[in-house]
Amino acid sequence: MKAPFTIYYDGGTKRYDLEQTLKPHDEMWVDVGELIHEQVPDRNGLLLPSDLTMGSYELQDLTDRGVGNLFEGKVILDKTFGHVSYGCSTCCGEGTAPWMYWDPIDVALALAGDQDVWDTDFCSGTSGSVLGAILPSSWDTGNHAIATASNAKITGVAVGSTTNLAQGSLIVGGAMSHRCPLADVFPSGPANVTPTVTISGPTNIPMLAPGTQFTDSIAVTATANPSGGTYSWTAVSGGSNITILNDTSQSAILQSVAVGTYTVQVTYTVNNQSATATTVGKVQQPGSLGVISNTTPLFNCGNTGLPAYNTTDRLIQYEVLDTSSPAVPIPAANMFASETTLNVISNTCNIDGPSPTINRPTLSNGYFGGPDTLQLCSAQCLPANSQGGPSGSCTMTVAQAWSVNGYPVKSDTLTYSCPGPPTGAP
Repeated sequence: MKAPFTIYYDGGTKRYDLEQTLKPHDEMWVDVGELIHEQVPDRNGLLLPSDLTMGSYELQDLTDRGVGNLFEGKVILDKTFGHVSYGCSTCCGEGTAPWMYWDPIDVALALAGDQDVWDTDFCSGTSGSVLGAILPSSWDTGNHAIATASNAKITGVAVGSTTNLAQGSLIVGGAMSHRCPLADVFPSGPANVTPTVTISGPTNIPMLAPGTQFTDSIAVTATANPSGGTYSWTAVSGGSNITILNDTSQSAILQSVAVGTYTVQVTYTVNNQSATATTVGKVQQPGSLGVISNTTPLFNCGNTGLPAYNTTDRLIQYEVLDTSSPAVPIPAANMFASETTLNVISNTCNIDGPSPTINRPTLSNGYFGGPDTLQLCSAQCLPANSQGGPSGSCTMTVAQAWSVNGYPVKSDTLTYSCPGPPTGAP
């Protein structure tokens, strides 16, 4: 067993620690005078003062927390004349009032939680685990239909409340005896089996310009087990940035109010037990467009009914960015993108200007539903040469502006020409 020997001095404010491993019937001899005179360091490297004349000592059995096997202490006060003082060690037991550490212990349905048993040490006054003194086979619950217990592990079977129970033996702290007495203990405490709930759905909510009718909300859905309970949605932070609609339904609507972050919590209650889940998101105002791709493929104008010749298109895939600095994407579906203006400034190509895009919904990642296609086919570019390229020339200049959810996000001046590709856009 491990037997620590501690000397307390300076009114008990300082300590000197030794530790020895004893076999059955072994003895520990400590010459305090030699420790002082020879300045022998303890296990922490500390020394006893050379003028030390008074103190107290403590012996413990660290191996056997339940009983202890140190049963006699002997102090030789004056080795020269053989003066000896005998005394029985005081049991530094935990007492007989242990408690369940988790009180109550809450475990989720079909999951398990670890319980512990604590008590207060008689000598030090500190509290700690006495789980080693509890019989592993003694763990139980008051209702196996609600929860089961095995070796300090409580498992949820059905939502509800019961008790968790255990049994063990602890030292009776403070007893003066050659062998520390034991007392049977029966710690118990409440145990709650709670439902489970999770939240799914998008988290980024786009702002909507006043006077427009587009998307400014998202739907979030709670999935709970078991079924049959009630839902309650609340904003635990950022409540001024959103409005929660359908806040007692399984699915709630989060509507944007102001730019900023939010945290929404759902509380699911069944059989008087509740579980919560949270989702964190952001309200973002469209502020600009980001370019995902910008390609220039060839196009045969013969597909438009003109004599065949090749020109170069420009295909630009956009995503919506917000107003922060630096701007970051808004991964939200059904924001509506429109070319608010597409006005022809000059035109020697003698063709109609391009048709604007109106209210194109974004995808779930905040991308435009398809690329912006810039293309020119005009008879002014003919005739085609032997390689199929235009030998004629013309230009058309167009003012282009984009808005998303009613907010202006981009403006360009585009120049189309016969060989292409159009310029002025990213």
